[in-house]
Amino acid sequence: MTETLTLSPLIAWVGALSLLLNFGLSVYGLIASGSRANKVRLDEHEARLARHDSRISGVEQTLRTLPSTGDLHKIELSLSRMEGELGIMGQRLQPVAAIAERMQELLLQQSKR
Repeated sequence: MTETLTLSPLIAWVGALSLLLNFGLSVYGLIASGSRANKVRLDEHEARLARHDSRISGVEQTLRTLPSTGDLHKIELSLSRMEGELGIMGQRLQPVAAIAERMQELLLQQSKR
């Protein structure tokens, strides 16, 4: 009943496991390097989106402060009313202008005497 213990099969298994582990780690390194590069690109895109978001917010804020079409229509109506009132004032001031012209002629005639 004497059995001798040999380590050669154990050494062969340890060598095979070491080789498989090394191969697996190499494959993982190749796969993970692509994901690291993608992470960098995603971070760049995220920063770019944040910049775009702030620019769009600024544009939206500017658009909120601009007058609407209703406001522009009110301004247009007010200008039309003012134009009518100025026309009426012009007609009312014509007699005053005629009086002023006659007074100027009178003063010129009196100065000549």
